[in-house]
Amino acid sequence: KPGVNSTWCYGDEQFSFCGRKGPVSGQKVVLKWVYMTVSTNKKRQVVDITEQVEHELQGNGLVSIFVKHTTAAITTADLDPGTDQDLLDALETMTPNKQWRHPHDPGHFPDHLWSSIIGPNLIAPYQSGKLQLGTWQRIVLIELDGPRDRQVELTFFPSR
Repeated sequence: KPGVNSTWCYGDEQFSFCGRKGPVSGQKVVLKWVYMTVSTNKKRQVVDITEQVEHELQGNGLVSIFVKHTTAAITTADLDPGTDQDLLDALETMTPNKQWRHPHDPGHFPDHLWSSIIGPNLIAPYQSGKLQLGTWQRIVLIELDGPRDRQVELTFFPSR
């Protein structure tokens, strides 16, 4: 299950420490990082990671969700049946059929292009350990060159 490896940073204005254990009683959490692996099983795929992200939340604040790859992206989406494929089809339709100059495989340059356009990260607010998303919003990883294991880093900015 994603979210197994986490690193905590805690302290105050004069002292901070980062390590695998959580803060000692009485110390404020400054930042928390969680590293998740999201496994995909298709060349192009939309993967709902909302529950994995929410599983890591405590209290109130902001969370940054960042995918560490150039052929994957993070965004929000409505995941009514078929809308995931509609999103992927729209990306394909909007991309001109041309000769790309990508050095190692010009045919997969659109994967990089789409990742850049959608973006590698998203910042979302949370309260009482729950994401503050719109009614139909889900946080998704968009796989553009799978199947692969994708590394996703969550950085938490808790409210003070």
